[in-house]
Amino acid sequence: MLLEKGLVTPGSVIIGTDSHMNLLGAVESFSIGVGNTDIVAGFVLGKLWFRIPQSVKVVFNGELEYPVTSKDVALFFVSEFGGDGANYLSIEFDGEIVNKFSLADRITLASMVTETSGKIGFMVPNDGVKSFLKERVGKEVEVLEPDDDAFYTDIREYDITHLEPLVSCPHVPENVRKARELEDVRIDEVFIGSCTNGRYEDFKLAYDYLLKVGKEFNPNVRVIFTPATREVAIRLFEEGIAKAFVEAGGVFTNPGCSLCTIGHHGILARGEILLSTSNRNFQGKLGKGSYVYLCSPLTAIASAITGKITDPRDLL
Repeated sequence: MLLEKGLVTPGSVIIGTDSHMNLLGAVESFSIGVGNTDIVAGFVLGKLWFRIPQSVKVVFNGELEYPVTSKDVALFFVSEFGGDGANYLSIEFDGEIVNKFSLADRITLASMVTETSGKIGFMVPNDGVKSFLKERVGKEVEVLEPDDDAFYTDIREYDITHLEPLVSCPHVPENVRKARELEDVRIDEVFIGSCTNGRYEDFKLAYDYLLKVGKEFNPNVRVIFTPATREVAIRLFEEGIAKAFVEAGGVFTNPGCSLCTIGHHGILARGEILLSTSNRNFQGKLGKGSYVYLCSPLTAIASAITGKITDPRDLL
């Protein structure tokens, strides 16, 4: 909502109590999750102390082949760095693929930096992001460019042209495998939403895929759709996308975090398996004795149709 209301600009410093506040690095904001004490200090003093993180540059080149998405890129990134490989580091994303990413794609990638213990993930805004910021902020914004002599503790370059749909397996995000290696895993529930994949573009991807394959959801699978914000929800209603999901056998909920956190719609029973577009799959996070797999909206929608983890290419 901060982005929607025009309250985020390149170079801004924002604090919040959510560990995925750093997804606002998608528009070059130094946004950080902190504890309650720091929040109070920020309210009182209007400032806070930070140790400046060292920088690592991650370059993704090539061309993504449909139905591979930014979430697959994010899972690949997490698998490469591991759960603590970016500990307190600033990740600067660059390359042919990142430069073409929409704002929604950039948020997806930036939101997974936390799962590598990174402090923040930055991307220089492209023309599409600049246009969004101008519209929401109400004026031109000045973007930040890396210095010509910028120092990086590491530079990693990847050609991910042949990247396949990926899935993160229980119980840590870096436990990543190809979707086709998990096709024997039957699922009880599918969730599309969260700060990682709860924007309009994520649901539109899933909707277009559903129309393309012309299927309904498996009757043995609970399929839950939760938009990230009220603005997203209204647009999905206006365009008939929410209705199409419900008619296919899904459940469309009020905006929020939903199945990224315990105590919300669709908490799992012991032994149940959830396939989620969220960002974390820690043990017991969504129900004692349950299992959570992470994936893209396209892998999620394909699996909702078949009732098991499915590479979305297999239904096309």
